[in-house]
Amino acid sequence: MAYEPLQVDREGRILDDVPCSGCDHSLKGIVAGALCPDCGETIALSTLGRAVCRADSNGRIDEPVACTTCHHILRGIDPNGVCPECQMPVGPSLEANLLRYSNRHWVKKVADGLLLYVIALGLSVLLGIIGAILMRVLQTNPALVAIIMITISVVSGAFLTLALWWVTSPDPDTPITAQKRLGANLARYSIIPQFICSAGVGALAQVTAGSQNQVLVGLLQIPVGILGMIVAIGMLLHFRQLALRVIDEKLAQWARTILGLNVGGTILAMIGLSVIYGAALLNGGAMPTAGGPPPSGPMLVGMIVGGAAGCVGGLISLTATIWMIVLIFKLRGYFAPAAKAAAERAME
Repeated sequence: MAYEPLQVDREGRILDDVPCSGCDHSLKGIVAGALCPDCGETIALSTLGRAVCRADSNGRIDEPVACTTCHHILRGIDPNGVCPECQMPVGPSLEANLLRYSNRHWVKKVADGLLLYVIALGLSVLLGIIGAILMRVLQTNPALVAIIMITISVVSGAFLTLALWWVTSPDPDTPITAQKRLGANLARYSIIPQFICSAGVGALAQVTAGSQNQVLVGLLQIPVGILGMIVAIGMLLHFRQLALRVIDEKLAQWARTILGLNVGGTILAMIGLSVIYGAALLNGGAMPTAGGPPPSGPMLVGMIVGGAAGCVGGLISLTATIWMIVLIFKLRGYFAPAAKAAAERAME
């Protein structure tokens, strides 16, 4: 297949008069790795079938673009030729990932943010395990336990918040009005209240442990869970936009599926929690305790039904989280090489 060459300058701006596939706006002078400033369409969609690169006076590739098959640097090769290492056509490598022409600071921040987000999730789990161990060791000192839980929430929350803000950074080469920022803004403006509420409810749960107020505190975990679900919804919507930006429809559909699983699992878990604590309220506000009388009547039914719903919802949410981590690594597989290519282009 012959690829029609499409040249960009040293800044990655399109030199030819190419119409946007979404609104017919001329993309001449626009950064090839950005979005259409009028309709927000991914510019890569408008250049499909075109060998996008910076060319020398002889029409040969004049930048360190890597072959998508064997990663051989294609500088000096005819855009309609073949890779000298693997003999694959050069054209697909030149149209594949135009993020290499994006703002180098932005694409690096997103790539680093994706990695930091996974690290932050792992750190949250690790700190949670440490906190659970300390809670059992320090059962006789609820005030100290509360302080530890608040500290853990603040540390893990700070890492997650930083990672989230990096990943959802706006692209400086595209007007905000043309960027689809619903998911990014939803996540950004929900994560801080979510962690504040989580820390507060967690500390309150430790202080009220063993009292009848524990049931009411448990019910407060429901809005905290809902806020967490909103953050996850925002992130997955944003991940879907990142997948569409690199023209990976399969990855975008994967993000939509994970979104459905996350929402369904969280709602089911919240229903289970509501049933258990609702039954406890009907039982006089008391939860069954170890060594106490076995639950009966509404409390027994509530624990069976609510526990089953909570377990199933938790498993669904855990599956969605694991898939989301895989999704993040796949996205980073696009952004990390693009950040490296953008940095090398800036150093030339």
